[in-house]
Amino acid sequence: MTNIYANQLGALFLDHNQRLIVFARRLVGADAEDMVQETFIKAHSYLRSGREIRAPLNFLFITLRNLINDTHRKTKLALVDIPTDTAEDETPSIERQAMSGQKLESVCEDIARLPEKMRDAFVLRKVYGYSCSEAAEHLGRSPNTVREQVTQSFKKLQEMQRHG
Repeated sequence: MTNIYANQLGALFLDHNQRLIVFARRLVGADAEDMVQETFIKAHSYLRSGREIRAPLNFLFITLRNLINDTHRKTKLALVDIPTDTAEDETPSIERQAMSGQKLESVCEDIARLPEKMRDAFVLRKVYGYSCSEAAEHLGRSPNTVREQVTQSFKKLQEMQRHG
């Protein structure tokens, strides 16, 4: 890996690794660090292909989300192969897992459809756990603007969920 790729990837890692792990841990538990490592491998491939990552938070969040969704899909497919005698005992749990995975995918898609400024404020505050001040500093906005954008994001997401 050339120095420029190593520097870009190193900066991404230092800036976002912990927040990605915290987010992934909420969704996949013990597999969080593996999922985040895979996210950075994807970022490395992306950079090596000569492309630029213009919005690193969005890029990493979307990449991680896609990896988690892929894992959920593979898990659902694996669950189909469970023998019939044990499937009856596990059905409620499997149904809840499937519904949870579908809901997560739906919410992630809705977040991706938010206007960029609202999405950036929302993702920093609610996904990565930045304080209002930290998010405002990172985005070059006032804390009041970030608060308002997050509030508006919640309203839009609720509307999107109601209307499918």
